[in-house]
Amino acid sequence: MRRNRLNLFLLLVVAVLGVLAWLRPGLEQPPPTRISTLDAAKVQQIRIRHDDQTRVLEREGDHWRLAGDPPVPADRFQVDTLLGLLAEVAVRSYDLSDLDTQAVGLEPPVAVIEFDGQPFRFGATEPLEGLRYLQVGQRIHLIDDRYGPLLRASRAQLASRRLLPPGTRLSAIILPGQRLERDAQGHWQLDPPRPALSADDIQQFVTAWEEARALWVRSVEDTADAGEAVQLRTASGEGIRFLIRRDDEGTALLRPALGLAYRLSEATAGELLTLPQPEHADRDGDVSPAASAPADSPPPGPAQP
Repeated sequence: MRRNRLNLFLLLVVAVLGVLAWLRPGLEQPPPTRISTLDAAKVQQIRIRHDDQTRVLEREGDHWRLAGDPPVPADRFQVDTLLGLLAEVAVRSYDLSDLDTQAVGLEPPVAVIEFDGQPFRFGATEPLEGLRYLQVGQRIHLIDDRYGPLLRASRAQLASRRLLPPGTRLSAIILPGQRLERDAQGHWQLDPPRPALSADDIQQFVTAWEEARALWVRSVEDTADAGEAVQLRTASGEGIRFLIRRDDEGTALLRPALGLAYRLSEATAGELLTLPQPEHADRDGDVSPAASAPADSPPPGPAQP
């Protein structure tokens, strides 16, 4: 009985000591370490250096673009992910002098991201938790390793999957064998005419073009195997040209001026390259001479084929 009481007493002591060690009374837990004080909303340029390649992203008003000749719109989701690095909270942090920078892959770094000229140097991953070493100034942080794909991303992979920049408004869409254009009164006109397409049908088709997104974007240099062209004109008068490529993978729209190919889903290809089919024609079965839909502003001038 005495031995049982002693064992119970010792067990209670161990439990109390464990609770005290967990609570650590009198010791305040250090606040989480944010790796940067930069304000993401004020950053104007992001420069990514990896494997002797450099990609530069530049803010342009409310949007971002990839610098180059020519510049191309950047994918906003990926840009926001990169800017999220500035709000990252370190799992652990060390003074620069506490670690062997060569041993943790920082000399030389695996990759470098510069936000308005301030470098964030990426090192190796530590073996136990898979955390990434990151040097910012005189501190080395361990952070979740979520930025690898963006560090390795090519220019095309960072490009926006939107076929047209946000806010683009079209005044002409010229498909093979079909022309859709706003007239002087701002109404959409079809040439040649199609059976009674409603104004809603036409507007749905135009909106599909203005908001279209690709499954993915790739660089393209050779367009010799491309087929017919699609010509667009924006409300500001800019001309945009795509080439249609159909292969075993499906349909892609090539934009030679940007050196990019936009791979479309089967549904998107159908929405963009085929005008809507009306459910019925005129009551008398006649073909409507033109379908029209009101526009916000008159066209800037005749479209060029």
